[in-house]
Amino acid sequence: ILNYSYVKNLRSVLLVESEFRELAETDYLTSILNRRAFIERFAKVIAEGQCGYFMMLDIDSFKLKNDQFGHDVGDKILCAMAHCLKATPGSDSFGRIGGEEFGVLLVGDDPGAATDFAVRLLQAIRGSVPPPHHYTCSAGMTHFSVGADMSVVLKCADRNLYAAKHNGKDCVYLDGEPVTASR
Repeated sequence: ILNYSYVKNLRSVLLVESEFRELAETDYLTSILNRRAFIERFAKVIAEGQCGYFMMLDIDSFKLKNDQFGHDVGDKILCAMAHCLKATPGSDSFGRIGGEEFGVLLVGDDPGAATDFAVRLLQAIRGSVPPPHHYTCSAGMTHFSVGADMSVVLKCADRNLYAAKHNGKDCVYLDGEPVTASR
């Protein structure tokens, strides 16, 4: 009887621990990885000796949408963005890394697959919410190699994101150049 009680209590404790871990790693609104969990995944990918592409996305004019239509519409846009990340095949991991910023990991050294994913994702985003609440994203993408310094990768993606923002928005920049399908 003591053994049975112990096992039953242990299962309960493990279940609660699992639920707490999921809550600690998940963005409450969008149900995707939060910043901490996403960065941990990214660090693990680098530590495992993998290479690939990191993409940082920012919803264009998000503050204006929030101010014009209200926070409920802003929340709807954030959730639609998360749905697009889940529904667009090809990424290895993604998460919400800031208010309206998202990160995507693409493991592998195929630039064509990475740029095709980016183009497909932005296309999905454009059509994910009907007018007048439709939205677009700008993205900065960078390649990371084995043993990369994550802070350098993040800064490079951020520079590319700002290039996309300053050159018309609703586009992806890689290495300072706009991305097209099968670049």
